Amino acid sequence: MELKPDGAQKLQVVLNSLAQSASSQGVTLVKERLNLDITVQSCNVYPFSHKEIKDQIGATSSVMTAGVFIPIFGELPGAGFLMLTKDKATKLILSNVGARPDHPIYLPSFTSQLVLKMLTESLTLSFAKNVAKVFQKVPSPLIGAPEPFFDTWGNTLDLMFSRLNDVETDVYFIFILGFIFSIEKVDHQGFYFYLINKNTLYDFLAAHSKA
Repeated sequence: MELKPDGAQKLQVVLNSLAQSASSQGVTLVKERLNLDITVQSCNVYPFSHKEIKDQIGATSSVMTAGVFIPIFGELPGAGFLMLTKDKATKLILSNVGARPDHPIYLPSFTSQLVLKMLTESLTLSFAKNVAKVFQKVPSPLIGAPEPFFDTWGNTLDLMFSRLNDVETDVYFIFILGFIFSIEKVDHQGFYFYLINKNTLYDFLAAHSKA
């Protein structure tokens, strides 16, 4: 299904507004849960294919990365995932749990994963709730269990996409949130992505417009 041009434009306006409210509420929740100095750098939404998304966010990069994937179930399923370079993830964890010179941080450890999972869950919950609120007939979203990945940026992205059970031609509305977190007055950048399959959203809108 495709929307008429005016319908597609109106939907884009709605999604743009959703991006701003969800990102703002998401970082507020992160501040509360992790006591982290975090701000929104930018949040935009685009209709991109699987390949376009990977091209846009550097799927070929070999930088070591920490990522967390969270599925969203229900009438409007989706997915949220966090991407931080290894050095920035390490700084975030150190600032949150503390560290000693004789006890370095190990990213795949339970404590390290917990910090990254809490960050991803907070942002995902905000986006999922805002989606449910905007499209009023959607019940409260069911957030799945977070799954961490530690690999290169490109491999991490591939692993997370493999969880979507999509095909290369699938198109998503992808919310791209760039955020800045400050540790000892030094700024660090991270990225969060929330995806909704375009056809799934269009089919939902068509079904409920006839209800």
